[in-house]
Amino acid sequence: MARSSTEEQKLTLPAGHPQQAFTGPDLRGRTPGGALPESEQQWDDANAEAYEAELAAAEEHEDRVAREELKAQEAAASEAETATAAPAGAEKATSKS
Repeated sequence: MARSSTEEQKLTLPAGHPQQAFTGPDLRGRTPGGALPESEQQWDDANAEAYEAELAAAEEHEDRVAREELKAQEAAASEAETATAAPAGAEKATSKS
């Protein structure tokens, strides 16, 4: 699936993060196409589709959590910047009087 250039890149979480997404083992492509009997090929195809869905869900989860944490960090930095700027301005106002 080709992504458009305007689509934002998905964010990921670092290894060991408490909300890091985990997926099962990748069993896709273990057998060359056409080498399995029909019933087993159907199972293999269904397994591959389920794994792809699992990967997509993990990617969405990590992106959502990482964006929430990024927003929280930006808000905290903004609050800290505002808190440090106010006392400095108050000191200048009182020293001029």
